Amino acid sequence: MWKSQLNSRLPTRVLSRCVHSPRLLRGANPYRVLGVADNASAAEIKDRYRELAKQHHPDVQSTSTQTTDFADVSAAYESLRDPARRAAVDEALATMPEQLAEEAEKLAHAAVALAQAGRAAEGLRVFLSAAPLLGRADPDADDTARGQTAAGLASRLLEVCDALGEPHYEQTAAVWTWLQDLDAVDSRAANAFFGIALRGGHHKLAMQVVRVAEKQGLEQGAAMRSTVRQVRQYRAKLKRQS
Repeated sequence: MWKSQLNSRLPTRVLSRCVHSPRLLRGANPYRVLGVADNASAAEIKDRYRELAKQHHPDVQSTSTQTTDFADVSAAYESLRDPARRAAVDEALATMPEQLAEEAEKLAHAAVALAQAGRAAEGLRVFLSAAPLLGRADPDADDTARGQTAAGLASRLLEVCDALGEPHYEQTAAVWTWLQDLDAVDSRAANAFFGIALRGGHHKLAMQVVRVAEKQGLEQGAAMRSTVRQVRQYRAKLKRQS
């Protein structure tokens, strides 16, 4: 069922890359893999490669992670050792941020689709893997539109998690924080995360969400209004008794 829902939103390979590869957002930047500056000299790149190759060689510590790291380091060095290849890498990297942002948008759509298909934990993981790129909102029109779209998807993701009764508190809290950092909280996100926090027993945080909603003039849902009314009645009672 979930696969059919996703097919109309993005290619299966995008979902597969996200779900099975936690290195996705590291991107294909050989400079970052080696840990050198973009303008590093050939000698600096070679020295750094030798250092990392010794550190990650499978003979040193034979684990799957170690083997993968060694392969990444070797591939990065091969991309930069030849001047012609390095020039091609530099040209590709110049357009990579925009390409990664577009793919991150697709992953955000996939995250919501996964949650709607009952795979909330996986959907949250997918969204949070893409969030660092989605949050790169510059003040120009295109990036602003991208941020608004991403914020809408984040709100929908929180709504789905709340409706499913699967709070996945740490992950949903990370989505909520991301929305706050982006200054993109809306009433849907506030009411959904309020319900998640309250259900998880995080009452202080739930009331912080209420304060955010009140400060920004967001519409409060029935559950939030009811809780606020009960809290105020309780506080008034305590005040009368004191």
